[in-house]
Amino acid sequence: HFAEVARRYRDVGAQVVLIGSPPEAPLTKVIADTTPGVLDLAGKPALPELLELLAAGDLLISNDSGAMH
Repeated sequence: HFAEVARRYRDVGAQVVLIGSPPEAPLTKVIADTTPGVLDLAGKPALPELLELLAAGDLLISNDSGAMH
């Protein structure tokens, strides 16, 4: 369902950025590979950069993850 949400937001002009832990990277890669224009950063940003990224966003759609809390 995350892929469909990503496509819908992308289609209305939103910049969609996928984040997650390194073990989640294969899952986010599938979404990014099937949704052109989505930026996949799973497993890449260190905590300070992740916090900056989250602070800059207008909307967060998340599973029950550490980044959400």
